[in-house]
Amino acid sequence: EIKMYEFEYELTKSDYVDFNLYHAKNSKIVNKMLMVYRVVGPLLILLGGYYMTDGYKDLIGIIVYGISSLFWFIYCPRLHFKSIKRNITRIIDEGKDTSLFDLREVVVNEREITEEIIDHRTFKSWKKIVKMGVSKDNLFIYVSDVDALIIPKKIIGNEEESKAFIEYITNKFIK
Repeated sequence: EIKMYEFEYELTKSDYVDFNLYHAKNSKIVNKMLMVYRVVGPLLILLGGYYMTDGYKDLIGIIVYGISSLFWFIYCPRLHFKSIKRNITRIIDEGKDTSLFDLREVVVNEREITEEIIDHRTFKSWKKIVKMGVSKDNLFIYVSDVDALIIPKKIIGNEEESKAFIEYITNKFIK
């Protein structure tokens, strides 16, 4: 049985933001950088607190700087990803490339994935698929380490159809 899936859809700003957040949260480099921020930030706060409280002689100062360090360590990831979301939204809003939101047709079959946007068609063979990612709302089929075809789950169908499609994709590029 030859399987073929055809989708016609337009991406939204939230789809692009979702992809960039997913990519950042699953990036080894971003996670290393985030860990450095989480550790260095509290150390700098504690070091500054040590000097500001004259070598930890001021109990209230010690508590304030200790709580500040803990707050930074806990909330740093949330603030970091909120910043990424805000920056991606700004980049999209100021961008002149309206083709991001154009109607696209995607055909997934045994040989390849074809994406057509207005008068531009690209073919992605299964050998070129690097990995696949899944967020709450979207499926990301990576064609390079930083570029992916975004397919909103809502256009695939119900949850059962979505799981079957994800399994199909997974089986195709793992072979």
